[in-house]
Amino acid sequence: MSVRLALSLAAAMLIAAMTAIAPGAASAAATEVSADEVSMNDASPEAERYFTCPSGYSFRATADAAHCKKPDSYQTTPLVACTQYLGVGLFARRDHAGYKDMCAGTNPITGEVAVERSCILGYSKRIVRGEDQCRKLIEGTIVAPTVAVSR
Repeated sequence: MSVRLALSLAAAMLIAAMTAIAPGAASAAATEVSADEVSMNDASPEAERYFTCPSGYSFRATADAAHCKKPDSYQTTPLVACTQYLGVGLFARRDHAGYKDMCAGTNPITGEVAVERSCILGYSKRIVRGEDQCRKLIEGTIVAPTVAVSR
């Protein structure tokens, strides 16, 4: 029984000693250690390095990460040039069939010939009022900030 009593008293004394320390004293000791660590880190060149985004990217930050984002865009190219079709010379005609651009010409025997203008491989045609467009989607990208900035 005396061993149990001695252990109980030792535990009670330990708890009393821990609660007797003022709450500010414990945080002050922790703050001093943190301040020393920070002052040591300030001396290193890595502490003053910041990074930003490459040209064309916008900087985005969330609670736990930073990244550079480039939005989706379109690359455009002109429609394929008009050529001959069944011996008839064709010429570009804007909005010939509704809003659709066509290659059209007149054959003295059969009358008017019209062929829809097209795009080169990899591009899709977008029919609009005025000159139609050939365009290809360039998907946006997300990269890490890599351009070093000194402040």
